[in-house]
Amino acid sequence: MRICGCKLSVISIKWQIGDGFSVKFWTDPWLTVDVRLLDVAVSPVLTDMHDTYVASFVTKSGGWRWDLFHHLLPPSVCLTIAGFHPPSLHLGKDKIVWGHESNGKFSSSSAYRRLRVSSSSSNQDTLWSTVWHWHGPQRIRAFMWLVAHDALLTNWKRCYRHLASDSSCARCGMPIESALHVLRDCPHARRIWEKCHTSRFISDFYHLNLLAWLQQNL
Repeated sequence: MRICGCKLSVISIKWQIGDGFSVKFWTDPWLTVDVRLLDVAVSPVLTDMHDTYVASFVTKSGGWRWDLFHHLLPPSVCLTIAGFHPPSLHLGKDKIVWGHESNGKFSSSSAYRRLRVSSSSSNQDTLWSTVWHWHGPQRIRAFMWLVAHDALLTNWKRCYRHLASDSSCARCGMPIESALHVLRDCPHARRIWEKCHTSRFISDFYHLNLLAWLQQNL
């Protein structure tokens, strides 16, 4: 695809997880538009697992089966996965979507933004500026500033700094208590969000990483 003579890479599309029966966990791009989990694994992934579908990595209760992949991926990638809603039949079929809109639909404006953005640092600068100029109580702005810098002392952060030995969420038992888990993905937080938004919005809402989620909702 070309816009004004500039080529948009095919990595601008990705899989959006629904029921998880069409997307391969290790070899299909579903986490972000340019990442295959097999390429970022820190330990060898058995060949027999390469074609395993995302649906196979979900527990009967609907959570991620961390025991199958937690030890094979960097902590930062695990944190990103923690921000994704696990596959579920009620989310419908997996589908290929435009990777630069939360709703997965192509728009010329997002394509131009894709062409203009040269690095992730520019996105962060935009977010930090948005937080800094947000109109509201100072204490909330300060809290959002900490979130935008991923500086909340969650249990995972405490473990990383050798201040604690347990990185799990004390409320739900999730193995990695990230900022996004505390604010959005913990079942206790989800119940609040789901009362505020429609089910269709929630589907997109849970597929964004921390920075994109903040940028989208400020």
